[in-house]
Order: sequence, then structure tokens, then C-alpha cells
Amino acid sequence: MKHTWTLLLLFILLGITKTVAQETADLQVKITTTEDLRIQLAAENNTGKKLYLSVRMKEDGATFNRVAETEIYSEEISGEISSFNRVLNLSKLESGTYRISVKAGKHHVDRFVDIRPKPVVEDARIILVQ
Repeated sequence: MKHTWTLLLLFILLGITKTVAQETADLQVKITTTEDLRIQLAAENNTGKKLYLSVRMKEDGATFNRVAETEIYSEEISGEISSFNRVLNLSKLESGTYRISVKAGKHHVDRFVDIRPKPVVEDARIILVQ
């Protein structure tokens, strides 16, 4: 059988398509992950502070109990904007663990996403000759 490799989302905490909502009194964050590796992020920021969004890739190996991360995307949103929506497409990223962070003032929300290769098996073809 012939195998091809494609990047698929295998684990996002408890399932393939998952919505996680985390709230504090001043910051509400809703993160929805779809099967095609799109992250839909909605935030209500009532802190009056700037909102920081970042996506970081966790590096292999750690030194002195610290995890090395490489920032691959960041965005800063004015504190005057209380409602924020963004769609992040992670489908072109290489295999690894990614951290999505949303910060506003003292409030902080993290979400980890694992992208791993998964084999896709093509159906066997049967040819009948009569």
C-alpha cells in the first residue's frame, strides 16, 4: 500500500474540533480550532490595556528547565478596542507544538496546539479480469 503524509491536527486538548472559552472579569477569550488547522479567536477586552496576541513554536530541547520558543506571529491591539476577532491559519506550519497567547494587563490566556503527521492510506484497487 502506498502511504502519503499530510499534516493534520491530532490533538487539541480533548478533540479534533474544540472550542475553549476562558474568562476573567475583564478579559474573555474564546478559541475554536477546526479540523483544517484554522484557529478562530474572539476576545472581549474590558481591561483598558493593550491586547497582545502571539503564536510561538516550542523548540526541541530545553536548557536549565526552560522551554525555548520561537515567535512566529504577534499582534498588538489598542486597549480602546474592546471586541477583537481573528482567524489564524496554521495549516502550512511544520510539525510541532505551538502556543497561542492572549494577554491584556495582568490577564493571560494560553492554548497549546500539537501538529503531527498522520499517515493517510489510499484505498486498495481491485481489478477484475474476465
